[in-house]
Amino acid sequence: HFYKRPITLKNMAIDYSVKVPTTKSRVFEIRLQSQKTNNKDIVNSKPNQDMDKSEISFISVLSKKSLFTISKTFSGLYCLLLISVYLSVTANKLTSSPMHHPEIEVSAIMLYLYLVSCTFLLYLLLHLAHPPHSHANIRSHGSAFLRQGAFVFGVGSIAYHVLEFTTYFIIDLHPNCMDVLHTVISFFSIVFVILQMITIILYPRLNIHFGYGVPHFGLMHLLATNLIIWMRTVIKESIHEYHIAEEKLEDHVYGIVHQVSNVSIFEHKNGDDDGDSTLHNIHKRFSENSDSLNDHISVEKCKAMYHDDDFVSDVLKASSPFLYAFIIEFSLVGGTVFFNTWNNVHIEQWNEAKEKIPNHTVQKPNFCGTLSKINWSNSTIGSVCGCFIMLLTIFDLIVFFSVDYEEDVVFEYIGKVMNCISNTSGILAALIGIVQIQKLSDKSQASESSVDLFLLDLGVFFVYIYSTLTVTVGIFTTDQGIPGSVHIFNGVLDIIAASLQVLLIHQLLQKTVNVEERNLRGRQVVTFLCFLNFSIWLFDTFELQKSKASLVEAEFYGHLVWVWMQRITLPICIFFRFHSTVLLIDCWKNSYRGESIGHLVANINKMEI
Repeated sequence: HFYKRPITLKNMAIDYSVKVPTTKSRVFEIRLQSQKTNNKDIVNSKPNQDMDKSEISFISVLSKKSLFTISKTFSGLYCLLLISVYLSVTANKLTSSPMHHPEIEVSAIMLYLYLVSCTFLLYLLLHLAHPPHSHANIRSHGSAFLRQGAFVFGVGSIAYHVLEFTTYFIIDLHPNCMDVLHTVISFFSIVFVILQMITIILYPRLNIHFGYGVPHFGLMHLLATNLIIWMRTVIKESIHEYHIAEEKLEDHVYGIVHQVSNVSIFEHKNGDDDGDSTLHNIHKRFSENSDSLNDHISVEKCKAMYHDDDFVSDVLKASSPFLYAFIIEFSLVGGTVFFNTWNNVHIEQWNEAKEKIPNHTVQKPNFCGTLSKINWSNSTIGSVCGCFIMLLTIFDLIVFFSVDYEEDVVFEYIGKVMNCISNTSGILAALIGIVQIQKLSDKSQASESSVDLFLLDLGVFFVYIYSTLTVTVGIFTTDQGIPGSVHIFNGVLDIIAASLQVLLIHQLLQKTVNVEERNLRGRQVVTFLCFLNFSIWLFDTFELQKSKASLVEAEFYGHLVWVWMQRITLPICIFFRFHSTVLLIDCWKNSYRGESIGHLVANINKMEI
């Protein structure tokens, strides 16, 4: 209810109080005050003086806004420039370009990225995160699930970088194998991951003051670093899968030639061994020829020479296929959080933010308090069904990695059938959810999710591309190992399930429930889809991107061509599943509770009394 308090004519201040019930036993009180004015100043002030003051104030505000816009624009261009330079140098490294030391150029760029990122993260934690340089935002730049993912993926990233640092450090102990640059980069990568974990977990609501452009450029540098780490890791995975496919193709060609000309093969056995060695070890022979020009030995050759003394490299090689996924997701989480932080850099002073936002002080999140305030109702059935799908996926992954097979497509067949079952259940759940959420109320204020929705739409676009490639295989393949109808159904169901899910998320972000409403329509479906998308993310990350998980596609398009087609599309498809999981959890948490008091306060602050 509203009530007007007694006021005095001297100050001419209007004081209102609004009481909003939050629970049955608690009431949230909001007090509204207009700015106090002095009548004597109004009467005695001259029009010309007022005009001069307003002009001066207008010029100063315009200058600050112009500087803010310039800083934001150039910081974005700086991010694009860093990514362009890295892609150019990496392309020259992978091709037969006349660059003298391509590996050194790439390593120098990575060293620069890590050094500046670690310096800015320390500056942010020790200086920018404290008043009056920042204040708390109403909404977090990364949801609680995203921050938990940052911790899990960060631990996996640290494990990889520690193994990598130990490998390079052991190699440096041998003569002629000193490679300080790689060792230093590995060390700074560990520091970078730790600092980024601390920043994302402890300061998710940070609104940093403009500060003459330093936050803009620092946050864009962090975004560029995370995107380059993501691309670098994907390229590493792609090269690994490319070499595996290349070796399979060479072995296949060698087997055919061996069957056709068996006699000549035996007569020229020594010559064939030399040719096979040439095919497999072009890069190694190039390194050996280069070593004749100087005494320094390449890193790969050092690993081969001192393999028996370095057991850590074996652990790194065995765990890399699993830890790559942690690095990729950690960099994507960091890029998302820092982009949202960059987008919320402001030019307001500390006192101005204090007047607009009641709890403007930056506070560290309370995990236990957050869990205690979450409403867990209407989620049991969806959780049980989702856990069942997840258990099936985990069982499939265990079988996939425990059985050593290369040419048998039976497990690929099982994986595609399971994917069809998952997408079918996702289609049914999305249809039920779309119908049920129509009975929910619309939010009074539009949800600030334009960036998240853009990333969601971008991801579903790549899902369409990958699924279309699968459908094409089903239509034109002559392989009898897996029926073409399985590929067709797999691709079509994937497209329909992804489309309906995107539609559901778009609508659910604009929905809310009344405070007294107990029947949370559609929440069981959202809970199930959270588990389903996480299960598909596990399948795509650890199984689908392996070369032996899509043998029919590789045979249809060509082994080498399919590797690059898959590596271009599949990483964004994997990101789509993880991003969908994050958005669905955000909808499960925020769309099924009353509108935030913060939005109400923000609307009231815009009112003029």
